[in-house]
Amino acid sequence: MKLFLVLGFCAMLCSASAQVPDWYATHTHRAHQPDLYIIGVGAGEGSNAVEKAKKNAQADIVSQIKVQVKNEIRTITESYQLNQDETVSSEFRSQSRTVVSEEIAGAVIVETFVDPQTDIAYALAALDRAQYCGGLRGDMNTAWTQAAELRTTAADFLTRGKFSDAVHSVAEARALIVGALPKKALHDAVAGKAYTPPNPATPLSLTSEVRTMISKVRMEKLQGDRQSGKIGTKFGEPFTVRVLFESTPVTGAELTFEATDQIKLGDAQTDDRGEASFSAHVRKLPGNTLRVRMGLGEMTKEFERTLVSGAAAFTFTPHLSDIGFEIATQSVKGASSEALKGRVASAVAKVGYRVLPSSRYRLDLTMQHAPFVKSEGFSGTLNTVKIETVVTLVDKQTGAAVGTYAASATGGGRTEQDALAKAAAAVTIDSMKLADLLEKIAQ
Repeated sequence: MKLFLVLGFCAMLCSASAQVPDWYATHTHRAHQPDLYIIGVGAGEGSNAVEKAKKNAQADIVSQIKVQVKNEIRTITESYQLNQDETVSSEFRSQSRTVVSEEIAGAVIVETFVDPQTDIAYALAALDRAQYCGGLRGDMNTAWTQAAELRTTAADFLTRGKFSDAVHSVAEARALIVGALPKKALHDAVAGKAYTPPNPATPLSLTSEVRTMISKVRMEKLQGDRQSGKIGTKFGEPFTVRVLFESTPVTGAELTFEATDQIKLGDAQTDDRGEASFSAHVRKLPGNTLRVRMGLGEMTKEFERTLVSGAAAFTFTPHLSDIGFEIATQSVKGASSEALKGRVASAVAKVGYRVLPSSRYRLDLTMQHAPFVKSEGFSGTLNTVKIETVVTLVDKQTGAAVGTYAASATGGGRTEQDALAKAAAAVTIDSMKLADLLEKIAQ
């Protein structure tokens, strides 16, 4: 018992002789007041104890700032209504993840101490709030100023009909501000007060500005509306539009000619008069309508709804083609052959052509399959197989293959033949691609 008392007393003496700096214990320092500095403390032991303590002190500052930055990011997201714009919100979140580096530039080690009894090192780091935030304010001022200059450039582009350049200038301005907002979160966390930009531009206001610009674009149909023709032949005249921003012709605009279900048929670019044309074959389209709308490159998807609302629509009347096609299967037998011929025949009729027992033009159908996959179940063995069907358009008069189209499908059955027939019956023919193939005989 006496031995335990002696050991305990010795431990107390050792503990009492250990020296820990007051600034480490209290996390305060008289020369670095909290309204002017963020201080961090750290300890280290073993080899390179002092360097470890310094690194831990800087990490302490980082951890404090990270907590505040999270709050500021939430505040910025709400005040700038970033969640209303998916593109901007995603970009802001991505950039905000790296806004606080592991070593804050400007955090200096102001004091170190090594306990001679324990060899434990202690370090005090300090970050000057005003000095650090001054650099951030400079970066943000530059971003907002450059954004304002880009908006001025965009206005100049519009007067010259360079609509796409104008939109991309505003988008670039938006990107600058989105890139500055994480710095604003960092600034506000360190400074303890919000940074006020030199102008009121925000990501949301710039997105709205682009939408307003798009809404002022008009498309005038010059020719091609209300035509008629036989499927597979070319329309008598091209579909031609003039694109204007208010009253200024839009030059160099990328236009997409498509069906109303957004299946692309072709594209064109406006000339110096803002005009563009597209020549097309007559084919069945939803509502017998061909639509033309403007594109904005990588920004098209973001503003797709607004672009579609300003599109021009041409209507036409398609008539059944005089041309028919014979359908034959090559090396395909039995139920698979009949199923495959049925699928292709239906697709040919759907796009507006006839299926004939004999014709100058023949569609040769071939089918290849992958190895069968067998699985055991309560009802016995199930065979599953994937097939690829190739449709080859042949001119019987010349013997030449005009073109091909391929499609794939998967089927399952109790026997391998049954699986092949089910796969053949499941083949889906893309009507637009089939029409592309069948139109080759008229070219």
